[in-house]
Amino acid sequence: MSLNPFGHTYEIVGQATVGVTWDPVEDVLPFLKHVRLQGCPTVLIPNIWITPADAVDLYTRFLTRFEDGSALLD
Repeated sequence: MSLNPFGHTYEIVGQATVGVTWDPVEDVLPFLKHVRLQGCPTVLIPNIWITPADAVDLYTRFLTRFEDGSALLD
C-alpha cells in the first residue's frame, strides 16, 4: 500500500504461505522487486509474521535499492 498526499495505491504483488520452514527475508524479497513506487518509502510497517531482526534485514535490503535509500535508512 502506498499512501501520499497526492494519491493512494494498493497492489498485490504476490502470495506467500507462512509455515514452519519459511524464511521471511528470502521469501519476500523477490516480491519487492516488482513494487512500483514513486520514490523511496519513509515508513515501513512490519506484520506479526516477521521478527524485529528479520524486519531490519528485509527493510535494509529493500531500501538500499533506492538512490536515497541508505540515507533514509540511517
